[in-house]
Order: sequence, then structure tokens, then C-alpha cells
Amino acid sequence: MSIFENKEIVVAALGCPAILPRALLQPAREVEGVRVAGLANRTVLKAQVLAEEYGIAKVYDNFEQLVHDPEVHLVYIALSNELHEEWTVRAAKAGKALLVEKPICSNLTEWERIERAAEEADVQIWEGLMVQHHPWQHTLRSMIEDGRYGRLLKTETRISFTPKDNFRGNYRSNPTKGGGVFRDLGCYWLQFIQAIHGLEGGRFSGQSDFAGPNGCDWTFHAKAAFPDGLESTFIGSFEMPYKSKHVCHFEQATVTLGDFFRANVGHYKIRLTIEWLDGGHREHIEFDPMNYYTNQLSAIRDALRQGKPSEPFNQVKERIVIADTIYQSALQDRSRKV
Repeated sequence: MSIFENKEIVVAALGCPAILPRALLQPAREVEGVRVAGLANRTVLKAQVLAEEYGIAKVYDNFEQLVHDPEVHLVYIALSNELHEEWTVRAAKAGKALLVEKPICSNLTEWERIERAAEEADVQIWEGLMVQHHPWQHTLRSMIEDGRYGRLLKTETRISFTPKDNFRGNYRSNPTKGGGVFRDLGCYWLQFIQAIHGLEGGRFSGQSDFAGPNGCDWTFHAKAAFPDGLESTFIGSFEMPYKSKHVCHFEQATVTLGDFFRANVGHYKIRLTIEWLDGGHREHIEFDPMNYYTNQLSAIRDALRQGKPSEPFNQVKERIVIADTIYQSALQDRSRKV
């Protein structure tokens, strides 16, 4: 039996970035049994403004006050990337369950510290890859497993948009803070492949000219090849026009998931389009309007109440190790070209 059974889950947010209302504050209004009780931010005034707007009772003077608040069950860590590991470990040691914005950390060393703290404190941790809580992933995996379109041959993923002010002053434009497009968006590609096929045995590489602000990767190409013949490619960019698309090439059909990021800004329908290769006949699978972040918060509430484990740590570790391998390969590729 879980200590959270039939209990309200009290959440506090560490950091108040622009995504906070969309990722937590608005979904918490929709998910029964979840309440956001407090905010902490380096700039206290920003937290105070959000707290007043959303009716949040507490604004903490500092981060330590939040992680040691006995009323709080779940801490949402929405700090810049280089601070994730430190404050995830601190909150875990304080006995808090955790939702950590993606990427949860940057390398294996950081992950091992997080994993050790979570296991010693017996707390649950989720990486904020909200797309994994939508049924389109299970539907795509079932297509592969039952072979209805033949064998999966190749996947292509592109996620791109042009940020406001080119992320000036944002951690995403600072490589020392874990910035760059691959750290920000590449995790979605890896989780997608992991969910529908698996990452085991893959050979991975990356390429970027690192010509973004302060030497960040502003456009990034990655690829993977697997023992069963599957090939997968990824393009992430803060320079190209908006696009979020997964394309799966099967022997007998092409399955496209277009504009899949749309459901992170509201309750929207997601559609899979199946185009048969023998004549171009099209079919559609359309999902009811959903919001990724609402789904994510509901899943975490249910897991806490039912005493279910969070996502297996070996899956999170696998993504972290592969992402770092790809990023380092791109750095090495650039060095060879200089």
C-alpha cells in the first residue's frame, strides 16, 4: 500500500521558467488530487507574481526551504540543465519524489549520483519527457510488433523552431549550462526510438558545426543503425522553421506522426497517417484531444498513489549515456574538420 493512497499530492516547483505554467501550473488545475503549494526561484519577485496569478500559497526565500518543506511530496525541478543533478540529489536526500525537466542530467557520472540518492532515499523520479504518456507511442509499437505493415526499415525525426530572441540570455544559448539544440530536443528522438523499438545494440553518431550563440549547436544531425537493419535519423534545429514530425518507413507503408509537439500547448488531437506503398491508399488513426503535460501529471499522481515504480532507471540511464555519446561524437567530428 502506498503512503499516498487517496491522498492529495502536494507539489512545489524549483525554478520558474517560461514553461512552468504550461508544464505544471495549468495542468495541476485539471488533475484531481494534485495541488501546487509553493514556488522557489532565484528571482523571488518572479515567483511571487506567478504565485499570485495561480493562487499558490508559498513563495520560498531559497531552494533549501523548498526541498525541506515537510508539506511537499513532489518537487518539480525546472532549473537550467547544469543545476539538475545537484538539486535532484538534494531533493531526493530530503525524501521528495521528483519530476525533473529534460534532460534530467548530461552524463553518466551525474546520473549515477542521482540514482544512488534516489535508491538510498527510496524515492521515485521521473524525467519530464511528457510525450511518453500519450497513447500514440503504444500504437506505433504495436504496429511494429504485429508486423501489419511489414518490417520497420527506417525512421526520420525532425524537431525544429526559431526561438524568440535566439534564446538570448537563456541557458539554451550557453554551452556551459547544458545549452544547445541536441541537449534540448535530442532526448525526444531517443525516447521515441526506445519506446517503439529499443536502443540496445545501436551504433550512434552526431554532427554539428556548433555555430550557434557562444559555440552552441544550433542545428544538429544524428543517426543510428541497429543490428536488425533499422536506421534512424534525427534533425534538431533552432534555425529551421517549425516542424515536429516522426516518419516510420515500413516495407509496405509509411506511417507519419505530424505536428506531434502540438499537444504540449493545449488539448489537441494527434493523428497518425498511414500511406500504403502499393497505390498510395491512405488511412488515419486519430486520438482524442489530449495535453501531454496533463497526461504526465496524471500518470505521476497515479503512480504515487498506487505505489508503482517510476520509469525504470536503466531506461533513463540508457538514454543519458547514448545522448552523451552522440554529443561527444559531434564535438570530435568538428575537431577533425578544424
